[in-house]
Amino acid sequence: MDDLRVAQVAKLQGLDEFSLPVDTVHQVTGYDNVWESGSKLSANRSNGRITVSETGWYHIEAQCRFGFHAVGNRAIYIVRNSSDELAYTNIGATNNATVIENASSGPVLLQAGDFVDMRVQHTFTGADSIPAGGAKNSANMGSDLLSARWLGADG
Repeated sequence: MDDLRVAQVAKLQGLDEFSLPVDTVHQVTGYDNVWESGSKLSANRSNGRITVSETGWYHIEAQCRFGFHAVGNRAIYIVRNSSDELAYTNIGATNNATVIENASSGPVLLQAGDFVDMRVQHTFTGADSIPAGGAKNSANMGSDLLSARWLGADG
């Protein structure tokens, strides 16, 4: 083994359950745990952001638990610098099942100082809210998380 390299990863994990109002894009904050390896990324539990300290290629992943509701869609967005949507996914209604939904970016070029966060949304015509979050290292379902991994330098 010629060279041992430190993995460059930051992860925010575990959320208390919260009420997700209909048709509101909600920025996820208040994670229970933070995990960092290496020096290219830093994570902040309270504001729900992972910040890049070195320009390069990164892979971003987000995951959130949604309670069941018979109508509407649940969506996850991975957002850069509060405005750029890097990834999006949604899932339709479930009659009686809680679901874990995830979104993942392909390789994305981030600049030093950029930050990413997760946004979630529940849409349908009505006035109900649904529970979201609350998945904390569940053996059956995984956990709520936002994770970033450095893939390599640009150029």
